Amino acid sequence: PQKGSTHGFSFQKFEHIFPMKNLFPSAFPSPLTCMSSPPQFKAPSTEELQELLPAYDVLSFIARGGMGAVYKAHQKSLERNVAVKILPREFGEDYDFRRRFEDEAKAMAKLNHPNLISVYDFGEVDHMLYIVMEFVDGKSFHESFHGKVIEEKEVVRLVTGICEGLAHAHEAGILHRDIKPANILLDAKNRPKIGDFGLARLTEETEGEGIIFGTPDYTAPEVIKSPGAVDTRSDVFSTGVILYELLTGKLPEKQYIPASQIEDVDPRFDKIVRRATHPSPMLRFADGEAMALDLKKLRDALENQVTGIVTAPSMTMVAQPPRAEPVPSPEAPVPEAAPPPAPAPEVQVNIGTNWSLLRNLVIIVLLLAAIFGMYQAYQWRKDSNAEQQAEQQRLKDQAEAENRQRLLEEKRSRERLAALKASQPKPIAEEPEPEPETPMEALVRLKPSLNSGEPRTEYPPGTLIRGNSRFFLIKEELSWQRAASYAEDYGGHLAVCLNEGEQKWLSAKIPSSTTIWLGGGATGRTAWGWVDGSPWTVRQPSSTTGNSATLSDLGSIRSQPGGKKFPFFIQWREDGSNPGNLEAQITRLKASLDSPEPTYPPGVVSFENRRYLVIGTPGTWEEANAVAKSAHGHLAVPSEQSEDTYLRKMITSNLEEGQGAWIGGRHNGRSWTWITGETWAFSSWAPDAPDGSAPTQGAVRLLSGENGGWDD
Repeated sequence: PQKGSTHGFSFQKFEHIFPMKNLFPSAFPSPLTCMSSPPQFKAPSTEELQELLPAYDVLSFIARGGMGAVYKAHQKSLERNVAVKILPREFGEDYDFRRRFEDEAKAMAKLNHPNLISVYDFGEVDHMLYIVMEFVDGKSFHESFHGKVIEEKEVVRLVTGICEGLAHAHEAGILHRDIKPANILLDAKNRPKIGDFGLARLTEETEGEGIIFGTPDYTAPEVIKSPGAVDTRSDVFSTGVILYELLTGKLPEKQYIPASQIEDVDPRFDKIVRRATHPSPMLRFADGEAMALDLKKLRDALENQVTGIVTAPSMTMVAQPPRAEPVPSPEAPVPEAAPPPAPAPEVQVNIGTNWSLLRNLVIIVLLLAAIFGMYQAYQWRKDSNAEQQAEQQRLKDQAEAENRQRLLEEKRSRERLAALKASQPKPIAEEPEPEPETPMEALVRLKPSLNSGEPRTEYPPGTLIRGNSRFFLIKEELSWQRAASYAEDYGGHLAVCLNEGEQKWLSAKIPSSTTIWLGGGATGRTAWGWVDGSPWTVRQPSSTTGNSATLSDLGSIRSQPGGKKFPFFIQWREDGSNPGNLEAQITRLKASLDSPEPTYPPGVVSFENRRYLVIGTPGTWEEANAVAKSAHGHLAVPSEQSEDTYLRKMITSNLEEGQGAWIGGRHNGRSWTWITGETWAFSSWAPDAPDGSAPTQGAVRLLSGENGGWDD
C-alpha cells in the first residue's frame, strides 16, 4: 500500500524482561469428532456435585460411561427424586456441541407421555453440561426379560406402550435412534418407559458424514448404509426386534425364521414382526402410532377368540318285547286244543337315524331364517339409503338456493355502495405518516452527542439501564477488534462484568442460544482484565482457546480467538466519560510500565519476552506508528524467523482472510529496513510481493490467511 493509504489493523509490540511460556498448546478435539471413542471422563463425587448443584440433595451415584455419569438426587423445591446426568467438560467447551445439546434438551422437555422418561431441566456447572430427568425406580427390559419367553398378551401390552411413547416423540419431530432393552425401564406400575435420548436429534437436522448411532443387533440397515436417511421407521425397526425377542427369547437370525416356528406363538404376530423389521424402510410401519394400531387389533382378537365348540350326543332307543301270557293253574279245566296264536313280531326302532334327519331340518330352518333376516336388513338399509340420499339432495338444493340469494344480495349491496361513493366528493389525499425511527437509525442520529464527552441524556430505543451505565445490543456479528472499534466510534466500550451479579444480569439480557463479546481479555501470561481498567474478579477463563472474553446466554464466560465473529453490547456511562477507549487504555499502560506487572490492554498476547496488541482502528502507516510510540512501543518487527511464524499464526486467528496489519518495515529509497534498526536478515513476502514502487509504496503490512505474508 502507499504510505498515505489507510488499513484496518496494526500491531504494537511491548518489550518486558520476563520470559513467557508457549500460549498455544494443541486444542481439545471437538466432541462431535470423538463420538466413536468417548474421552476418558472422571466423574465428580457426590459431595463435589452437591456443591455444584445446591438446589438438589445428591443421594447416590448410579452409573458412569464415556458420555457422562448419572446420579440419583432429590429436588428440594418440588420434593421429588430425579436423575441427574453430567457430561464431560470437553463437550461443554465445544460451542457447537453445547448449542445442539441445548436445542435437544428443550425439545425433549416439551414431551409429556407416560411411556417416556421426562426431562425437567438442564444447564451447565463448572464447564460441565447437565440434564435433570425423571427418576424411574425399576429394572430395564434387559434385566427383566433377557433370554425369557413372555406370555403373548403381556408382550402386546409392553410393546404397545413402547410404540405409543415413540409415537409421541415422532409427532414432535424427535427420533430416538438407539431403541434397545437396556434403554427401556419398567416403573412401579409395570409400565415401559423409554429413556436415554442422548442419541436423539431433531428430524429436520442432518448429521455429519461418518457418524453412526445405535446398537448393532437392534439397528436398521439404513442407519449403517446411509445415516442421512434415518427417520421414524428406523425406530420402528428396533421396536420390531424387541417384539421378536420377547416372543422367542432370542434375537432374529440373519436367515429370518418366523416366531411361530420357534415358540407356541399366534401366527398373526409374524406379520407384524416381519413388517416392522423389513429391510426396506418403505415397507415398514410409517411410525410408532401405525405399529401400535396393529398391535391393539391383535390384542382385541386374542381376548375375544372362541376356545371350543359343544356338540349334542346321538341317541338310540329299543322297544320293549310283549309280556308273557299267565300260566293256568293245575285245577283249571283244560280247554280243547286250539290252534296256537301267531307270535307277536319284535319291533326295534333306531332313533339315531331319525335324530340326524331332525338335526338337518333344524339347520335348514335356521339358515332360511338367517337368509330372511339378512334380506330384511338389506331391504331396510336400501330404504334407509334412499331416504338419506333424498335428504342430502334436499339440503344441497337448499344450500344452492341460499348461496344464489346471498350472491344476489352482495351484488346489490356493491351497486348501492358504488353509487353512494360516486355521489360523494373525492377526499383530499393525506400525506403518509413517516415510518417510525428504528433503534439503529436512532443510534446513528445520536452519534455526535454520545461521542461528545458531555453527560448523556438520550439513548437509542431498547437501551438497558443498570446503575449509572447504559447497554445497547448490536446484533451484527463482528470480530473482537472490529466490535471494540465500533463501540468506541459511538462513545462507548464493550460491556464489562465486574462481579457475578453483573454477569448474571447481562447474561439474562442475551437472546436465547447466543454468545456475545465482552470488553475483557488476556493482559499477560495468565492475567485477565477489563477495557475500563477494572480488576478481573469473576471466574477466569482458560487462555488456551483464545485471548478475548465472551459471555453466553447460560451465563458462562469463555475465551475465544479475536478473529471469530459475535454480536456485542455497547456500554456508556451516564456522565459522558469513556474509560474503555484506546486512549484511556494506553494512558494506564504508560503509567504502569515501570511496575513489575504493567497494566496491558485486554487482548495482548506474548511471545518470549515481547507483548503484541492488535488495534482495530483503520489508519495510515504513519498514524499507526504514532499510536505505537504514544504507548512507549513500536510497530511489530518480525526480525527473526520464529517471531515471524508466531505473528503470522496470531494475525490469522485474529483477523479475517486477506486482512492485514501494519508492521515496522520501511523502504529508505535504497533497501528495506526495520524501524528498530535490526538487521533485515530474511524475507517472508506474500505471493506477488513486493510489487510496487519503493518511493510510493514503501511501507509493509502483514496479511492473514494461508496465502498471507509481508506485502508492500
